[in-house]
Amino acid sequence: MVAASPGLGTINHTLLTLESARAADLEVAMVVLTPWPRDPTAIELSNLETIAALGEVEVQTLPSLDLTAPSSWPDLSWRR
Repeated sequence: MVAASPGLGTINHTLLTLESARAADLEVAMVVLTPWPRDPTAIELSNLETIAALGEVEVQTLPSLDLTAPSSWPDLSWRR
């Protein structure tokens, strides 16, 4: 999994990270954009779609987490 910021510059950074990981024979299960805003802008939505398409990878989002309240965190169990 690759974690990336959803904002400006993420397409280049994330695609380069995917290329490097794959060149090292690492399997990338998905990209997680975090922290994902409650009301994403058109740019953030476009970044998600572009990374998924050009990176040929699943892209998920993760909101900001309150680190003092683990019970409020979303379920992160992975299903394959």
